Amino acid sequence: MSKRSKSLAQSHRDALMETVGQRGRKTANVWLLKEPLTGRDVVVVGDLQMEHFYALEGDPEVANAAYDPEPVRSVQFDAIVDFRDGKRECRHVRRAAMVEDVPGSNALAAERLGGRHVVVTTRELDVHRQRVQNWQRALAALNRCRHRPLELVEFEVLTHVGPGRPVTIGDLCEALTQDPALVVAATVRLVRKRALSSDMDFKPLNRNTRVARECVA
Repeated sequence: MSKRSKSLAQSHRDALMETVGQRGRKTANVWLLKEPLTGRDVVVVGDLQMEHFYALEGDPEVANAAYDPEPVRSVQFDAIVDFRDGKRECRHVRRAAMVEDVPGSNALAAERLGGRHVVVTTRELDVHRQRVQNWQRALAALNRCRHRPLELVEFEVLTHVGPGRPVTIGDLCEALTQDPALVVAATVRLVRKRALSSDMDFKPLNRNTRVARECVA
């Protein structure tokens, strides 16, 4: 009798257990996250890597990020980040600056991928503390509506947010006839798609959070 193929859920559990196993005796936390646009599960090890995930998802200059890239020249990056201006960074996330086993190996590996090597440390992440906290909450709101269709709600949000006319999330919830939870989720996804800008880098996420089709001061 042929073996039954693994279900998607089983594959996800196996990947998570493999990551936990690779942690060995380390005390770092294992985080199971979800990419907001693709819905794909992302497993990261360590609180800094978790914060880095939210910092990237909320960065208005980032187009896409790969959180589990294949090793290049025996170098394992924590993320490959593509920016909207076409630049690429191959990142390691560390508490402090790295000491390379082979000097220059990280830069060469990044160059092979068409990017430059960047080490993101606690200092850089602390600068974006507000963004990280906001996007933890924002993506939680989006995930709660993961199985609800949002395309029509997104269209209504974009129709209400005209060019040069910033509005608050509270305004949108009151103006639209959709479930407020769906309005918030759709707005978050539009911000992540970079179709809308927001002030979530500077102020706590709440009903007074402003969104617009241009940069919010």
